[in-house]
Amino acid sequence: MLADTVVLAMEAKCKTSSIKGGCRPLRHGISCCTECDGEFFRSLDVVIVESESATAYAALFLSFQLSFDCSP
Repeated sequence: MLADTVVLAMEAKCKTSSIKGGCRPLRHGISCCTECDGEFFRSLDVVIVESESATAYAALFLSFQLSFDCSP
């Protein structure tokens, strides 16, 4: 697979989650939160890698809310 961005949704705590203000965008091509960081990847090809049900949610969120193609 080739992509400009890879979202690794491993159900791990984002390092920024313990910082006051909660989830904050990373803006470095790696995302810990599709809801927080998805907008930064609107015009890029994105690959979502994971084997849990959270992956389907992330893909659907990006597809419907941010107009991404959610093709298998």
